[in-house]
Amino acid sequence: MEEKYTWRPIFKELSRKLLDYRDHQDELLNMGSKALRNGDMKDFSDLHMIDPFTFFGAFMRSGAVPNRLHILRDIKDKMGLDSKMPTDLAGLPTLNPMQAWFCFPGSTVAEINNFWNLFEDTLNLDLTDGESQSRFISDYHKIYTMKGIHSRTTSGLFWVRPDLFFSLDNANTGYLFELIDRQSLSKIEDQIKHVKKSASGTDYLNFCNDMKALLNKFQLNFVEYSDKAYLDKDLPHYYWMNCNPAIWDVSSEEEQSIQSYTKKNESGNSRRMASAFNEIKEGDPVIGYVSSPRKNVTTLLTAVQSNNQSEIMVRVDKQLTHPIVSEELAKDPIVGPFYNGTKQGSLFRMRKVEYDQILKLSQLSGNDTVIESANKIIPYTEENFLNEVLLSNDQLHQLERLLIRKKNLILQGPPGVGKSFIAKRLAKVMLDDQVDSSEHIKMVQFHQSYGYSNLMMGYVPSGDGFKLQHGVFYRLVQEAIQHPNEKYFFLIDEINRGNVSKIFGELLMLIEADKRSSSNSVTLLDGSTFYIPNNIYLIGTMNTADRGLTRMNYALRRRFSFYTIHPAFNSLKFQQILAQDDDPTAHELIAGLQALNSDIDKDETLGKDFEIGHSYVMNDNKIASLPYLQDSVLYDIIPQLQEYWQDEPDKANSYAESLKEEVGLNER
Repeated sequence: MEEKYTWRPIFKELSRKLLDYRDHQDELLNMGSKALRNGDMKDFSDLHMIDPFTFFGAFMRSGAVPNRLHILRDIKDKMGLDSKMPTDLAGLPTLNPMQAWFCFPGSTVAEINNFWNLFEDTLNLDLTDGESQSRFISDYHKIYTMKGIHSRTTSGLFWVRPDLFFSLDNANTGYLFELIDRQSLSKIEDQIKHVKKSASGTDYLNFCNDMKALLNKFQLNFVEYSDKAYLDKDLPHYYWMNCNPAIWDVSSEEEQSIQSYTKKNESGNSRRMASAFNEIKEGDPVIGYVSSPRKNVTTLLTAVQSNNQSEIMVRVDKQLTHPIVSEELAKDPIVGPFYNGTKQGSLFRMRKVEYDQILKLSQLSGNDTVIESANKIIPYTEENFLNEVLLSNDQLHQLERLLIRKKNLILQGPPGVGKSFIAKRLAKVMLDDQVDSSEHIKMVQFHQSYGYSNLMMGYVPSGDGFKLQHGVFYRLVQEAIQHPNEKYFFLIDEINRGNVSKIFGELLMLIEADKRSSSNSVTLLDGSTFYIPNNIYLIGTMNTADRGLTRMNYALRRRFSFYTIHPAFNSLKFQQILAQDDDPTAHELIAGLQALNSDIDKDETLGKDFEIGHSYVMNDNKIASLPYLQDSVLYDIIPQLQEYWQDEPDKANSYAESLKEEVGLNER
């Protein structure tokens, strides 16, 4: 079994080592910036001072683990750390990439010192020493009350002392819903609200102590719990939907039909428990309950993609032949506490154990077949693709034809047009309905340290010697050979970030469409024969605006079809989404970006490959909120423009000021 939490030794050593740089922050900035640039991430060049939590944030942003480990390896080498490189980052709370800094370019010396003081307090905290606790409590309050920090502080504390501190990020606080009973949950949720609001170090320490005692009952420490929480974050969540039969009788709907449920009631007011309407996502199972006077569970449903922000969409999976009556629900030891405590409202989150128990009650009530929604493979259809991706039906079919004919396809285009997003969904829509996409689609990201051994095979240290380890593509090929009637997809994000000829090796010949058979087998370094079957497809993505990256050589280019993704601001789909958004700020920004792209096209040193994509203004398939747009402008678009016109800073600054004005930003 693969070892987990291998990051703990190096995090402990790095934390101690960072104290040596408190008075040498320029060295820390240079070191972190070089590592980030090597990982093709935004560096610290905007900062003149840095705190240790922001330095940790260099590799604690959510994103591909190999890339984060690559950044950490650079830091390890430059600092001369003795600890072994970890093979995982499991259980670690991550930050939104646009909020990965704790300090800002305008942070004062006093604020930076407060961060360093809290960091040192955390490392040296002794809960049996009153003076040690007092220092921590005082400095915790100073940091927690700083603008834009708040509970993010607790994630930083977790990185440094995961033995002592519980992270108050959404994944960790949210998983409590599944772990503990509802009565205990209510008390802890009240405590969490108080701790987040109070900014009291004393309250936070007491809360961490209470959480440690609670998790001990489940034989979990903070790291193991956080690991489970982050795994649960991507799993289906379960919901209960109350339906008034006088308004909508869900039990009368046909199976497999798609139904809408508005987020506002008949009077135009938001429904009670509105948070559930905002949190439910595609694939989440839903229990349909017909309320008074019948009061019984009648229907099993699944949430599907909705393009309308004012409603959710559900698919009717099964109408129960024998509904589960109220009396059975109320007396059941598992479902009863939830059912009897359900408040007035329309949509409620429920625990998986409660959902599973309702399926069991359904069988006991005489229903012959009950679907297991959580385990059911939900087909990803053309309709799903077209609802999520700003491409037309003709464009989708063109991509499918290219991939089927050539077997290898590269989606290229400027930053922010959704190349990786489209690649994943193109693979999903081409899969057979009854296969698990997680087993048939694998994705990697190329970078400067990525090699043939990562892709195919290589020898790695093991004890006193070495062992042969097979790479992710080798394993996927073997799986595809075993199942010749099923499609498999290998996705390569940022394919031109690595030395592609060196990484591919003999695969350059084998990936060709007319070489996909055992008759073209080659001998590998372990003496085995290897070929790529006809049912495996490669999809790469390439950012055309990255001037410093490796250019694709002719040998590789002729083996791929290339399809360019353009910004979709003028597309019918984008304009329909924009029409649903009534925030004039968003409209002004988008008009400004369209004008900016027109100027970029005309610039002799740039052109269409350098346009700004629509993804910077979108979130969850709709126009993003104002704070999101402001962050995109400040931390994504403006740095991109500064890179474009690094020899014309006045030009870059002029566009930057215009964009900031469009989103109502003052200088931070």
